[in-house]
Amino acid sequence: MSPGRSRKHTHRGNSVRISGAVKAMNTARRRLSEGIPPAEAPQFRRWVTQVVDQIETICRANRIRPEQLLPPTYRAYLYLRSIDLQNLPPPQEDVSAPAAPVRIRNLVALTRWLQEQLQEIAAAPQEQRPQLRQSALRSVQETWRQVENKLQAAGAGREALPAPSRRACQWLRCLSQPAHFDRHISALQQVQQAAGRILAAARKPRGVQFQAEFAHIPSLYRVTTRGRTVKLTASEAYTGAPPQVLEDLARAALLGRDRSTGERLKAYSESAAFQQALGALEGEPVSGGRGSTYDLQQVFARVNAEYFDGKMPAPRLVWNSTITHRKLGHYQFSSDTVLISITLDTPQTPEYVIDYVMYHELLHKALGVQVVNGRRYAHTPAFRRAERRFRYYNEAQEYLQKLGQSLS
Repeated sequence: MSPGRSRKHTHRGNSVRISGAVKAMNTARRRLSEGIPPAEAPQFRRWVTQVVDQIETICRANRIRPEQLLPPTYRAYLYLRSIDLQNLPPPQEDVSAPAAPVRIRNLVALTRWLQEQLQEIAAAPQEQRPQLRQSALRSVQETWRQVENKLQAAGAGREALPAPSRRACQWLRCLSQPAHFDRHISALQQVQQAAGRILAAARKPRGVQFQAEFAHIPSLYRVTTRGRTVKLTASEAYTGAPPQVLEDLARAALLGRDRSTGERLKAYSESAAFQQALGALEGEPVSGGRGSTYDLQQVFARVNAEYFDGKMPAPRLVWNSTITHRKLGHYQFSSDTVLISITLDTPQTPEYVIDYVMYHELLHKALGVQVVNGRRYAHTPAFRRAERRFRYYNEAQEYLQKLGQSLS
């Protein structure tokens, strides 16, 4: 949202959406996280002030109050208005020397071999899968240990690896967790089954072969065709997707992406679940537990003492590094991680709201999931009853509804 230029704004019912407001918030947050050089501080102050003034001018022109803006725009306005322009953070000096590149021979080739093992498990008869799974999981875990040992011996982190090797390394780390390994196999099976149904219904020529794999790739998915073989390579972050999305991947590979298929795939790739899975895959969220307003360690300690008698083992606590417009929190069972949307890390967020989000995610850790007919249910009746024990449940719900956000 650039000062001095007219802003496009659209009406939806009694609400107004201002184009560029959310982008301005994200830009300001990124700049603040990097630090503002003293020479650029006056320009940054003027820019933030002018963006806030523009939003308020548009509100007056439409005879509405800022809180009547659509929720994403209103949250952007609140964030920009909350910036302490007189105390801007300076850049942090980085005096460390850049890490020397580290190479691990045959790492990418090894992941290709492991992909073949995973495909073999997914296609195997049910009675053969347990033994194949155990063998392949051991191979993945042992390979990951060897990679870790080589990095430690070199005194380097994963960031020192070339991009293809770094992605392979991150994929191995994620796949070495048994829960994620099983989710990967399940997703492979669902995609293969969906492809079989699609090929049968479309009456494709006999002999068409379909292959699928999930990997840590820089794109959402890619499709390659060699002769009569169609190969789908999709982001590992899709392995937790609902069956319809996995079927859409197979459909896009075999039939091309129609409008509805494309919209569903895009919508899921923009969801909090996908972004959080991608963050877990990369393994290094931008921010840890200490935010600009709230420290998640302190929030956890407070909630743990009041609602779990201080007996809840501490999970990994991180702020999700992206601004989310719907989902505010997530608990990852595979890595025992509570991710909270950094959208809430503002002075405008009441303490009882951040406590409620933490309580909700810790309930997932405490109660687990219920599996019925192969489907996983996290928000069970028992979960909802426990959730209502939160002291300020009604107030927190009212605040979140006002912002148009949810925890479901």
